[in-house]
Amino acid sequence: MLKSISFMEIKGCLMRPYLKQIPLVFALFFMALQAHAESPIRKGMKEIKIVSEDVLSSPNLESFQHNVLLFERLLDSASHEAYDGTPAEQYIYLDGMDELKQGMTEVHEAVAAKDVLAAKQAFKQLLNARHRYHHALGVSD
Repeated sequence: MLKSISFMEIKGCLMRPYLKQIPLVFALFFMALQAHAESPIRKGMKEIKIVSEDVLSSPNLESFQHNVLLFERLLDSASHEAYDGTPAEQYIYLDGMDELKQGMTEVHEAVAAKDVLAAKQAFKQLLNARHRYHHALGVSD
């Protein structure tokens, strides 16, 4: 004797295999989101680039000092991040951070002399160092 099957029973039978795949779909979705998430270093470098532009466009000594202080805070934060590359790339990254920190001495000397133009020139030299390290790491500016 034939048993009648309701639409809901048919729908349930058809949907059951797909229900097992839902967790997989969600896992793949979140993995894709994570892959597109910005690394702390990349985010920090973008912030440093913006602040670098602010430093160079500072109209006066007070504004320059404020932006340099912000630059140094971001630089210090970025220098504590682990570079997600080979050990050699990590070394290059940390060496670049150290060179930038040491280069700030000349900037501070120019600020102490109240010479904004010399301070901006010293800061531009730091940006040249940044470009060298970016090139060494294969990172675009």
